[in-house]
Amino acid sequence: VECCAVFCDIGTRVLDALFVLQVIIATVAWGGMLAAGLSGAVSFVPMDRHIRRGLHHMVRSAGARRCFAHELMSHLVAQVAFA
Repeated sequence: VECCAVFCDIGTRVLDALFVLQVIIATVAWGGMLAAGLSGAVSFVPMDRHIRRGLHHMVRSAGARRCFAHELMSHLVAQVAFA
């Protein structure tokens, strides 16, 4: 959706709606990862398994830092860039 919006001539109302949608998606995705990290029953991305192990693990583990960097770069930056 984001890539198409870049190349299409669309009105300001649609652009405003896409911007709001980007904010909602980012908030729900990161909120979901944090909620899954706090829950022992649900896991939908590797990031929440690292969060579940705690802040100490997130700081000390190279794998956890790589996972966090991947999520940050691939999702958050993409959301901001297309918003």
